[in-house]
Amino acid sequence: MRYALLLGLFTVGCTPDYLVLSEAETELNEEDPGTWDTAVLVINSPQSGAFVPWGEEASFDAVVVDAEGQELDFDEISWTSDADASWTIAGRSVNDDTLDVGSHAITARAELPNGDRLSHTVGGVLVQSAYAGTYSGTLRMDLVSDQITTACSGTAMLIIDPYGELVLGDASCFLSFQGVDIDGQYAIDAQNEDGSMEGEILLDISGFELPLGLDGDVSETGELQGSFTGDLMGFATVDGVLTATRITRDTSL
Repeated sequence: MRYALLLGLFTVGCTPDYLVLSEAETELNEEDPGTWDTAVLVINSPQSGAFVPWGEEASFDAVVVDAEGQELDFDEISWTSDADASWTIAGRSVNDDTLDVGSHAITARAELPNGDRLSHTVGGVLVQSAYAGTYSGTLRMDLVSDQITTACSGTAMLIIDPYGELVLGDASCFLSFQGVDIDGQYAIDAQNEDGSMEGEILLDISGFELPLGLDGDVSETGELQGSFTGDLMGFATVDGVLTATRITRDTSL
């Protein structure tokens, strides 16, 4: 009897620690390896066809999800663009302002722990200045001399380049002067700097060119307004207003 009792105590006292497991220690601490076999990579932003203002921070966010759509803990995602070979960033969620102007197909890539390589691409991501685009509007002009005052109004079409710096376009306006209709043609050439526009309108009347100083402003929401003035061969003054609204972000028209 004494021998059996001693044997029992010895057996309990010598039980290895690794055989005594708590409930928490029995839980799996890692993803089920099979989870990665059905995982997919999804870009949350930008979306296909998105507009990204050039020079401003934009969000690049992607996640790896399992078959049930649950996000997996994975951060090693790389990003590239087909239109800007020098642009690369890394991370699950990144704010970046270095993508150059253009229409981009943005691709996110991930190499999973099981060796699978995933990718997801969104297309038509337009990066350009918030001011850029094609503008349509009107040009109004008054011609005043000691003997006569006349005015005209015509159409104007302008393009601000993708970097938002060059403002180029043309307009037309018929002037009725002393019973004669004059087809005035205008070439617009200006610079935009952070919404402040300055340059000139070249008025062509029957081959005679008159440069008129132009200044005004452009808004990021696509509204343009400017005024111009000049002297017409010493016998009349010219004052005018140019107004236009962006009709598309396309700068190739």
